[in-house]
Amino acid sequence: MVVEKAKQLSVVGKDIPRLYAQDKVRGLAEYADDLNVPNAWYGCIVRAPASHGRIKRLTFDDSFDWSRVVIVTPEDIPGENIVDMMGRDMPFIAYDKIQYLGEPVALIAAPTRQGAREAITHVTVEVEEEPPILTLEEIVEKYKEDGSQLHQQWAQTIKKGEVDVALEQADRVIEGEYWWVIKNNFTSNLKVWWRSQNQMA
Repeated sequence: MVVEKAKQLSVVGKDIPRLYAQDKVRGLAEYADDLNVPNAWYGCIVRAPASHGRIKRLTFDDSFDWSRVVIVTPEDIPGENIVDMMGRDMPFIAYDKIQYLGEPVALIAAPTRQGAREAITHVTVEVEEEPPILTLEEIVEKYKEDGSQLHQQWAQTIKKGEVDVALEQADRVIEGEYWWVIKNNFTSNLKVWWRSQNQMA
């Protein structure tokens, strides 16, 4: 793929200072795991073992002393079990359908990190697996067959036009396949401890 080099670029090709880079490379940056909060319990997540499917059941090993921990399942969430960011398609804890490998299906907290980690090993997640959707092409085909199957698309507006005409009128056409990761850097005088790359305050 050949891309014509622009005469002037405001960001691309220029050195941009990375905030906090010095602390990170020197091992001085603090993360959520570095916090020591007295009497705080430690949480672990029981995750889905399949990329796509339906949860048949969760089995809690009778040999484990469950009185030592606290278990949270979708039934324990007051209100709606939904993370509403770009659409109402992601539950806090999966309750029926598995949408991705490692999706949370239960939460377990214990007085110690070791206790929480031990507890999740005594939970068995039984899933009725279904074929996963892995490419954009598969999504398009599934949408053409029956758009209602893709509940994730309910909040999206798809506008159709004359693609060939638009390409002919375009000043420049670049073709290729692109992959990237979304990363938002939070910069402020406010210090937020958040075990995620998405900060919301």
